Amino acid sequence: MMPIRYVESGSADERAKRLLSVWLKRRTPAALTDELMEHVPQLLLLSADPPADDSPEILFVGKNTFLGTLLQHQGEDVIPPKYCIDPAFRKQVKSGYRIAAQGEPVFEIIASPIAVNRHQIYMVYERLILPWKLSSGLTQLVSYVIPREIQMHSPPSSQEPKFSC
Repeated sequence: MMPIRYVESGSADERAKRLLSVWLKRRTPAALTDELMEHVPQLLLLSADPPADDSPEILFVGKNTFLGTLLQHQGEDVIPPKYCIDPAFRKQVKSGYRIAAQGEPVFEIIASPIAVNRHQIYMVYERLILPWKLSSGLTQLVSYVIPREIQMHSPPSSQEPKFSC
């Protein structure tokens, strides 16, 4: 994990900086504000109650997120997005979510191979996770990913991928 001040000082992109600024202004329970809603296509919304041995449930996938791009071809047999991601990868990245669920913003770099929806991918990305406390008292996690390197590898046609949804 990296200090959150890296986002504030401009080490992340401008959207991450704006999202953190909105979060810092809205530390008290609030609805999902217009300031946040303008970024929704680039965000994941997750449960703030992650299981001990896995990442949290994905409640919403923005259409312009990398995951949204991979999942757009699922058709009518929609599988919950979390289950289209390799369980080993979900366990590897769970700690950032657990910290954010305690009320602190998280900024981290993830570098890992991942299997998503029949694609073998090697990714390096920065991730900003913000706990968003709603006026109802419920907290949800807002996740914004900044891809830095993506290498996609489709399995040979004669070989099934290790994991697919």
